[in-house]
Amino acid sequence: RGVGAREGVIEAYETITGEARKARSEAAFHDVLIEEMCTPGEELIVGAFNEPQLGPVVMCGLGGVFVEVLRDVAFRVAPITARDAREMWTGLVGAPILRGARGRPPLDTDALESLLLRIGGAGGLLAIAGDNFSELDLNPVFLYPRGLRVVDARLILRPAGSAGTSNRRQEYPPDKENLAGVMRAIFDPSSIAVIGASPEAHKLGFRIVKNLVDFGFQGKVYPVHPSASEIYGVAAYPSLSEIPGPVDRAIVAVSAAATPKVMMDCAEKGIVAAQIYTAGFGELSEHGAFLERQLVVSAGGRVRIVGPNCYGTYAPASRITMVPGASPEPGPIGFISQSGGLTLDAVRRGGEMGLRYRKAISIGNSVDLGASDFLWDFAQDDEVKLIGMYLEAARDERRLAESLREIGPRKPVVILKGGQTRTGSRAAASHTGAVASDSLVWRGLFHQTGVSAVESVEEFFDTMLAFQTLPLSAGPRVALIGPGGGASVLASDAAERAGLEVPLFEPVTVQALAALGLPPGTSLVNPLDVPASVLRLEDGRVLGQLLDVVIRDAGLDAMLVHLNTVAVFTEASGDVAANYVENMVTAILEVACVTARPLGLVFRHAGDEEQERVVRLQRKRVLAAGVPVFATLDLGLRALGHMHRYSRFRETYETHEAGVRVPRGLKPNPSP
Repeated sequence: RGVGAREGVIEAYETITGEARKARSEAAFHDVLIEEMCTPGEELIVGAFNEPQLGPVVMCGLGGVFVEVLRDVAFRVAPITARDAREMWTGLVGAPILRGARGRPPLDTDALESLLLRIGGAGGLLAIAGDNFSELDLNPVFLYPRGLRVVDARLILRPAGSAGTSNRRQEYPPDKENLAGVMRAIFDPSSIAVIGASPEAHKLGFRIVKNLVDFGFQGKVYPVHPSASEIYGVAAYPSLSEIPGPVDRAIVAVSAAATPKVMMDCAEKGIVAAQIYTAGFGELSEHGAFLERQLVVSAGGRVRIVGPNCYGTYAPASRITMVPGASPEPGPIGFISQSGGLTLDAVRRGGEMGLRYRKAISIGNSVDLGASDFLWDFAQDDEVKLIGMYLEAARDERRLAESLREIGPRKPVVILKGGQTRTGSRAAASHTGAVASDSLVWRGLFHQTGVSAVESVEEFFDTMLAFQTLPLSAGPRVALIGPGGGASVLASDAAERAGLEVPLFEPVTVQALAALGLPPGTSLVNPLDVPASVLRLEDGRVLGQLLDVVIRDAGLDAMLVHLNTVAVFTEASGDVAANYVENMVTAILEVACVTARPLGLVFRHAGDEEQERVVRLQRKRVLAAGVPVFATLDLGLRALGHMHRYSRFRETYETHEAGVRVPRGLKPNPSP
């Protein structure tokens, strides 16, 4: 409680000192701190901390139970922009309180944004402090209808001589000319040496050579083996030094212990880049970490290293692959993964789903070249329209953040981040540090850079497929069409979770649907539930009439059609049911040809051989026409939600920032 006049201050002082002496008779008082009593306002917490790899991070949240229990906080990597400052508080669950909920006056959020910028903006406190600060805590901050008051502040400096952020790899942008040459050697080499090649068909060294030959690599392949004269019909050499002529890149598949010597040989040969498939390094043991350091030393900066502990490169335009059965058709996706297995999954299973890649690479432990280096390359490559990444832990997180800032407004980036449930191991001395988990910080970084952060491999692939095939949605309003019931109810819930809306059809649309005179059971509202018994009318062509009506509704931004072949094969069987499905797909493709709105299809089947054969055949037709096929309604809606959020991000970025180049093929779609 506050005290008023001079007498009240004296009384309070005597009370406090008296109680202290009762507890400890020898207590002595040398100074007295008297502070002004603040008028209570809405309690917030504002803070910052120096993340070991990302650097300064800013935090904002509602105080009390909101931060301590509900973790209602937002993080952004500094420096933040005015857009970042606004989105930090508007993204809080408690944001309506700041806007003036339940009859309260709205609070001065402009003052809050100004405070955030003075701390974390360009030229703000964090920029001035640099590596000298550890954590900053403004707690509480009282926000009023006019202005704010910082009631208490705590600044923790970094101990003198302690490791700061100076050890981070912050050389961004990189040496462009040098890195461009390295990337050419990796993705479009004239020659490749396979070190650890084997004449035994079951070994990795044999499969590497075979995959390059079978995929039609037009450059020279040099298998290196101590005794074999040829491997898979290709002349082999006992050592790198005996290969005639220059070699652009090496693929290394030897034991971990042998790799440092191999790097020295590569440097002597003048090889530009080496991708090391071998595992057994820092991911396994301290000795493995030692070998990683030896790799870098042995390369001497003359050979750039991809890996180790990775699994290959896929560049269909250059006819390079690490897996048999990959599509030879190039596409718009640039793909980076720290998991070799997920890279294989993306190339094979993603390829079957319709994903097409310009470049895909497994980077493993990233002892040298990291995700930010390949992001830089993808940013320069006009043929890369979309980027997908799987990350666990980046060694160059600050450069990665800067790369994402630069590329986010220009090209969509979809990231599946592993290891987000592990709380950061930093010792948190302040309240700000205590609530700063790895997942919250990464979530903030992804939000401020426009990244579509996904939560599963299935969502990863479906979201990339949506970005690859569809125009960006100008709005969140989606129509759901298909045999529904419970599926439609669940889909409506999923749409809301994805940030989308399932609006009512316009009256003219309802009238047009009614005029079709379809049997009872057909819905006239959105979601448009159409029983299988109705869908089979006119041998399945009735779906075209329904879509032709819905596509004219001016209150919609996108459509998602759900075809459940289980229901169709219940109404008919064999070739008759297959013919129904074929006609339905034809109707969907006809509509796709005349609309600029995003249109997607969800195919469900019972899993039996007959239905799977029909779905596989029709899926190929749909994908060939540029219409995405999603695994489930939920995944399709999540993908559309990511596209809508990215469209909004780029629009708001262009509002706040000047000079953003919009890549070809990614313009917001016009009205139909």
